Amino acid sequence: MCDNNNPQFTSQHKPSMTRFILFFLGIFSLGCAQLALAQSNTSLPEQPKSDSLQVRNIYVDCHKRTKDRIILRELALYTGMRVARADLESVLSKEANKVFNTGLFVKVDVVYDEFEKGHIDVIVVVREQWYLFPIPLIDFADRNINEWIKQHNASLDRLEYGMFFQQKNFRGRNEDLVLTLQLGFTKRVALDYKVPYINKKQTIGMKLSTSYNENKNLAFATDSNKLRFLDSDYALRSRFHAAIGFTKRSKYYTIHSLSGRFHENNIKDTISLLNPDYYLNGRKHQRFFSAEYNLTYDRRDRAPYPLKGSYVSVNVLKQGLLPTDDLNAMILTSHVAKFFNYKDRFYATTSLLLKTSFPSRQPYSELRGLGYNNFVMRGFDQFVIDGQNLLIQKNTVKMKLFNTEKKINFLNIDQFNLVPLAAYLKVFVDYGYVQNTSPNAERNNFTNSKLWSYGVGVDFVTYYNFVARFEYVKNSFGQFDGFMFNLGADF
Repeated sequence: MCDNNNPQFTSQHKPSMTRFILFFLGIFSLGCAQLALAQSNTSLPEQPKSDSLQVRNIYVDCHKRTKDRIILRELALYTGMRVARADLESVLSKEANKVFNTGLFVKVDVVYDEFEKGHIDVIVVVREQWYLFPIPLIDFADRNINEWIKQHNASLDRLEYGMFFQQKNFRGRNEDLVLTLQLGFTKRVALDYKVPYINKKQTIGMKLSTSYNENKNLAFATDSNKLRFLDSDYALRSRFHAAIGFTKRSKYYTIHSLSGRFHENNIKDTISLLNPDYYLNGRKHQRFFSAEYNLTYDRRDRAPYPLKGSYVSVNVLKQGLLPTDDLNAMILTSHVAKFFNYKDRFYATTSLLLKTSFPSRQPYSELRGLGYNNFVMRGFDQFVIDGQNLLIQKNTVKMKLFNTEKKINFLNIDQFNLVPLAAYLKVFVDYGYVQNTSPNAERNNFTNSKLWSYGVGVDFVTYYNFVARFEYVKNSFGQFDGFMFNLGADF
């Protein structure tokens, strides 16, 4: 039964204009989110009256740790419902993708058997991941590997190392327990615990986290679109946070999350002298509370490397909740993406990311524009463009080169002996704009300028949703960045 190839089953430009555009796009994104919410209950085709199959039973097979209810929670199918015969393969494929996107499994197949004409049994066949990871932690401290190699000559002094203990799927309930002990460029200790469902209906989740870190080497300013670092024998900055958050997921595709955090940050005199705006007004201490709300509507087929579907995310972050807080800012961000499939081999992606924040005068430590988190453009990997407002629009067309699975016979561990491997050839064009109204904005010529880049590349997708990207890019300032290597999807 656990053999997924079993034949008895059938498987499945001006600043003012920029602010206007940002406002318009923000309303557009919120509209998309509302439309997504209105559609969130229409996950399966309308039940047909004729030429249909009735679901008699639903089974889960080949799982050892994961509780049945965690898997069945993802299914829109239920006992007694009817599905048109013509829609069955498409429906089962979508259900398999939903289970796969829990991140708990290496492979998922949702198959059926028509034991009796007009009646089917549905079987969810899974291959579980390896859930316990007490592994050495080795990472580079820079924003990406290209910055580490080209600006810092792949210096080993900029590596972060330590131990990373992760217990995924704790107690078989999709809980995560993570302990991080890190040395090197950044000393850090962190503890995170996430439980997706704390109520019987499996709609409310909770997350707890806390961390403390220190840096002896710190970026204290941006000059010529690159970070300026100061090295020291003692810690130049320390940061502590503690947080609690809750999520609500009523159906399958829409998630609301709300969290609250306490922050306490400190820098040495040297940093406040070099950049009085690091925390503003020469301040060396920063203590504040923050609250964050996020709405996500995710209809991607496979979240780590999507080829079909859509994605909408809207985020509101308020920094400074009390009159005594040392920071007072509001940050609104949005991400909208659409994925297209043409004739099973050709794919296209278009996405829009935007951010607006206020007031205009913000601490340097919080003035995060292009180059951080998801706000990146291909061809600008080595650069940082600070600003209060930004937009990025990405477009990619790709062709599947191959998509296969190889079994390593000498590995006798189910979680590792099946190796998926896919490759996609792509061409892309990105556009962007970052608005910065700070007095020192003129020190960075990429700010308040039209940005674009284009290039070609190859993406590889393999083990445990690992994505590697090899790209050749040119940007709008006539600089050939040459070949770039990155990890993770680029939508």
